[in-house]
Amino acid sequence: MNKITTSTNSYERSFKYTYDEFNRYKTADYSERTPTGTLYNKNSGGFSEAISGYDVNGNIQGLRHAVIMFIRAEIDVAVLDNLSVEVLFELIKQDRQRH
Repeated sequence: MNKITTSTNSYERSFKYTYDEFNRYKTADYSERTPTGTLYNKNSGGFSEAISGYDVNGNIQGLRHAVIMFIRAEIDVAVLDNLSVEVLFELIKQDRQRH
C-alpha cells in the first residue's frame, strides 16, 4: 500500500492479492480511498491483474491487466493486456517464418 499526495488530491492505493490452492499468485485487485474514507472503493479494478491459469509445470498460461482510463472527464476501467501463451507462440512462429 502506498499514499500519493499532491496539492489538489490525496489518496491511498491498495492491492488485495489472492492465491490458488498451491499458493501461486492468482489476482491483484486494485482500489483507492480518500484520506477521510474507511473503505477502498474508489477506482476499483484499475491496474488489477488476473492469471488465467497455470500448466502442470507451474508456468503461467495467461495474464489480464486492467488500467484506469479517463474518457471525456469520466473514469473507466478497461483491459489493457489480455495475454496468453498461445498468442505468444503464434507471434514467435510468424516471426520465424518471415526470417
